[in-house]
Amino acid sequence: MAAKVNAVGVQAQRDLYAYIRDRCRAPAGAIYDPDTQKYIFNVNEQFELIIKHWQTVFSQHKANPPSWTKFKEKYGQYEDNCKAPVTLPDGNALHKRAQMTKTESAAGSDAWKPKELKALPKTA
Repeated sequence: MAAKVNAVGVQAQRDLYAYIRDRCRAPAGAIYDPDTQKYIFNVNEQFELIIKHWQTVFSQHKANPPSWTKFKEKYGQYEDNCKAPVTLPDGNALHKRAQMTKTESAAGSDAWKPKELKALPKTA
């Protein structure tokens, strides 16, 4: 392992990444079933597996549901009551914010890149 961590160069980085990712597991089209220790390729069987394992997470508090009152008593002191804005930003505020964004930043969830936002006119 020390040889992988201390290696130098692009190929060494790729090798280390592959090692960390457990030596390039099966393609994303398969889901590993920890019960049978096999990969599932059939989509219907994948759905069954996902539902089966999700039910254990979803239903973990079914017999004893959490109490929000108890939660607030225990952790309420950390609540800072930040208020959300009550008005929407106008075009000038949006344009100003776009101009302050770093051009090399990643695109947002809407796929707009900062460079593209900066190029928009104020009236857009």
